[in-house]
Amino acid sequence: MSIVALERHLLPLKPFLEKDGVTEICINQPGGVFVESAGVFQFEEVPELSYPFLESLAALVAEFNHKPFPAVMVSGSLLNKERAQFVLPPACEKGKIICSIRRQQTKNLNLADYEARGSFLSLQKREEDKGKDETLKELYRKRDYRSFIELAIKTKKNILICGGTGTGKTTFLNACLKAVPNNERLITVEDTREVVTEQSNSVNLLFNEEHEATSSLNIFKACLRLRPDRIFLSELRGREVWPYLRAANSGHPGSLSTVHADSPEGAFMQLMFMMQQAGSTSTEEQLRRYIQSIIHIVVQLARDKECFVRVADVWFGDKNT
Repeated sequence: MSIVALERHLLPLKPFLEKDGVTEICINQPGGVFVESAGVFQFEEVPELSYPFLESLAALVAEFNHKPFPAVMVSGSLLNKERAQFVLPPACEKGKIICSIRRQQTKNLNLADYEARGSFLSLQKREEDKGKDETLKELYRKRDYRSFIELAIKTKKNILICGGTGTGKTTFLNACLKAVPNNERLITVEDTREVVTEQSNSVNLLFNEEHEATSSLNIFKACLRLRPDRIFLSELRGREVWPYLRAANSGHPGSLSTVHADSPEGAFMQLMFMMQQAGSTSTEEQLRRYIQSIIHIVVQLARDKECFVRVADVWFGDKNT
């Protein structure tokens, strides 16, 4: 292949690829990039990044890494060992191409360097988080559920919304998303577009279990390479429960999803059944402990006789700790 062609296609991104402190370059759609530096994203317009241009870039990256193209997902390295992940329709919305480029950050540091960079300050933050957990418990005891759920979202608790058909689970999920800070990068995973994100740095991925290339498992693999702060799955139905729980338990807290169940206990039973159907050989008690170590809160929705949607129950795993 022509390495010159790949170099030429990377020119619009060169200022960000060479800038000190930049760790991630995220393209959510043609025309611009979100550049992460020191944990903060900044949007930059890049008009050269048209749809055809991005499609050509994905093709060149695939060729450089000896992978087939056309493809709905392309992952591989760039010229200076940066890691790139592309997602193309139908794994994302028509007219969009999603890309995340992670820069190599290997440096020769000692512990003093880590201290100078504030790396140990997170231990102090854990003490602050304990205070917020106590506030959550107090709000739960007072039954101030709106404030409880808002604080749970802001402190990145994993929340599962359950209810029967027609109880407005997705509508409630969308309401919860409004409480997520705008400076976070969100990724939604759905089979049909229903989840609404108002945050500027958000990405919507689409799976289709009828095609292996766009299965929920493959979509989740790509999702984890797109630098999400939080992952939102519109509905848990089957084998996607495993990658979803792993993601929520490994660096992407604050996730939300929904499941068909008429009670919090029923929600746990549904998840255990899905995990068993996906091949788990663990006992129900082992699965329950695993699920409840990750899902902090379950909100149950129901319709009353007047067909008004109400919150029927809230399960909080840490209420007695």
